[in-house]
Amino acid sequence: MLLKLLFWSFACLDLAGLLLFAVLAFAAAAPSHTSPLAVGGFLMLPASLLALGVVVFTRATTPTWQWLALLLVAAPSVQMVVHRLAADVAIAPYVLADGGGSRFRAGAEREVEQAIAGGDVDAALAALPRADVRRRGRDGCTLLELALLRLAKHERLPSLVAALLAAGAEVEAGGEFLPLEAAVGASRTAGIEVVQQLLAAGAASNTRGPHGEPAFFAACSAGVPVPVMQLLLERGADLAASDAQGRGVAGSAAMRANWPVLLFVLQRGADWRPFRSLQGQPLLDFVVGSEGWARDQPGYRECVDWLKKANGR
Repeated sequence: MLLKLLFWSFACLDLAGLLLFAVLAFAAAAPSHTSPLAVGGFLMLPASLLALGVVVFTRATTPTWQWLALLLVAAPSVQMVVHRLAADVAIAPYVLADGGGSRFRAGAEREVEQAIAGGDVDAALAALPRADVRRRGRDGCTLLELALLRLAKHERLPSLVAALLAAGAEVEAGGEFLPLEAAVGASRTAGIEVVQQLLAAGAASNTRGPHGEPAFFAACSAGVPVPVMQLLLERGADLAASDAQGRGVAGSAAMRANWPVLLFVLQRGADWRPFRSLQGQPLLDFVVGSEGWARDQPGYRECVDWLKKANGR
């Protein structure tokens, strides 16, 4: 009786999970342009295993076959529980006493991380001599990357960056962003000094970051001032480079609505001809199509005029 109860309980759980997954998968098929046949084919294996388990259990003449059928239908639930336990064990060293999360295990690196999160540069500098600044957090981040991302508006960011670099922080290692990409983003509020610090420490403008584009493409982001892009080009940034989608620096600046930088790179010789928007528009048509919301933004009119003169299609 217990064996039957266990078997049909697991079978019902499997069936409920399979039906829920089927509903979600078919609902997502159209937006993701996935064929319903492909979704159905993917569901065939678990459905077949469940059906096989039911057939074996109901036709079994010995307890051995019934136990084998039970193991078959219980496997998905057992696997889910094991994965959850493994995840809890893996994350436990990164859980703080208050229940919050940390990227680093307990130690000096976590002290620096928490000081950065709290905007306490003095505390970060005090813990820094005991920290391994080359150690990476559980998501691949580094203390240098965190400082540049979290303290972009802090007036003492350059001094903390200098201390991290002096302690041996790597300039070509990062999690979500390369340090140079983070420094370029921070330049909106911290100024160009942090970018100069990274370049002086050996950061390369053309190194591709986690998102597949050269680090200097970060200077195309809205709000990054033109002198940052100018500095990067002076330090070897390749105007002919492209991102993971084959989009050049001019197209990247246009997509991010950094009109002053777009005008600057066009004047410096960036090739606008390979650009195509998601709708297939050439650069001129894409920029002109932004007029409704961008007409009064600095540099926008100048970009339109330049592209029209160059017949930017």
